[in-house]
Amino acid sequence: MGVYLAPYWGIFVVSSPKYFRGKDKVLRLTRTIGFVGLLLSLISPAISAEKTRILFVGGVEMPSGNPGGPFWHLEHDPFFELTPVRAMWLPGNEWGYEDNVMFKAVRLYMPRTYEDLVENYDVVSFFYASMEVIPNKYTKWISDAVIKGKGFMFVGHGQWAFDWTITTVADILPLDILNDQYSQDPTTIRITDHDHPITASLPWSSMGEHNSLAGHSYTRPRQSSEVLAELISFLDPPEPFLVWWEAGGRSIAMMTVFRYEDNPFVDWEFFPDLTSNLHLYAARRQIPTNPEILHQLRRNLEWFHWRSGMLVGTLEFLSKLGGNPTQVEQIMSRANERLKEVETLYLSYDFEAGLNLAANNVADLERAEELAMELKDRTLFWIYTIEWSTLTATSLVTGILLWALMMKRQFYTEVGTTKLAITQTTLLNSNPHFTRDDKPRTVEKGG
Repeated sequence: MGVYLAPYWGIFVVSSPKYFRGKDKVLRLTRTIGFVGLLLSLISPAISAEKTRILFVGGVEMPSGNPGGPFWHLEHDPFFELTPVRAMWLPGNEWGYEDNVMFKAVRLYMPRTYEDLVENYDVVSFFYASMEVIPNKYTKWISDAVIKGKGFMFVGHGQWAFDWTITTVADILPLDILNDQYSQDPTTIRITDHDHPITASLPWSSMGEHNSLAGHSYTRPRQSSEVLAELISFLDPPEPFLVWWEAGGRSIAMMTVFRYEDNPFVDWEFFPDLTSNLHLYAARRQIPTNPEILHQLRRNLEWFHWRSGMLVGTLEFLSKLGGNPTQVEQIMSRANERLKEVETLYLSYDFEAGLNLAANNVADLERAEELAMELKDRTLFWIYTIEWSTLTATSLVTGILLWALMMKRQFYTEVGTTKLAITQTTLLNSNPHFTRDDKPRTVEKGG
């Protein structure tokens, strides 16, 4: 009750010149607390129980062998609700999509109107989005929405970043992209502002061997933007890596060559946390300050979603084979109900309580997996037993019938033996040199 009354009382001070006057010290103290509450509510980031809605444009799926990526991590973070638009074209690379897939995705999932964009999304996130498949009206809507307060997140390099400089998206980027080239020289990350909420929320010192990226683009930070981290290489001067500014809404750019095969940075255990925190900051949401607990909770949630998906597939397979997964489904139902409680605690920033419940979920899921494996063994045992019994019975019946046919021939009448009788007519027909009186026929010359 008091949490909501304090901002209300603080607003009252604006319209009442005698707000702090009065003989009642308790009343004056209460009003002062209300005024302070108003100021804190205005300057501090929001803690909301609602999800941050993200329009995610670009690369959604990652290459085979890599279970995660920015979209995958955001999708399993309770802070976010995502709408994916597959619009990334990289020729000769397994990340890209066919033209028909991209144009269909843009047609189906991009907002129909500017009002839809403003009302239904808090942040627009470009991850290697291809400019060629995004019509100009959408880029204009996005830039207008960001100027009027929506968040924006941009990840790209080289040509896939430079292409956007001819669109209105360039107006909201916190840096200038100088050309479509990029260096493939290995680089390392150097934090330039350790006190910013984004950089202060993560233990960058734990990167170790993961502090290595596969190159950089050529960019220049804009006036009034803030460079949070830069890339250091042996041949080129430092280049911006993580930059943000206020473009009406918060606009953040992360410029790097984002490839899994030669980019150890994306394997850093806190990279998923960086992805989430960047989008929280773009949405003007409070970034959690206890990275270790939050990191463990996020990994538990990702693990639960990943393993539960595999378990559901196993149960569907066993059900088709005649197995009875009722016991496993009951455990899964209980775990899913608890998952809703974990997400509620997560959204309210009560990460410790959420971590305890998530640990119970992990234990339940492990028990469900054990039961599912036992069910699989029983189901396959009976399948193999029935198959073996069928094959054995068929072999026995076939063998008995074959034995009766081949060894018990006395049950059948034997076929008599016949000889071919050669007659004179047969000889005449078969050999024209013989006559009816068994004398050779004389063959005259010319006849």
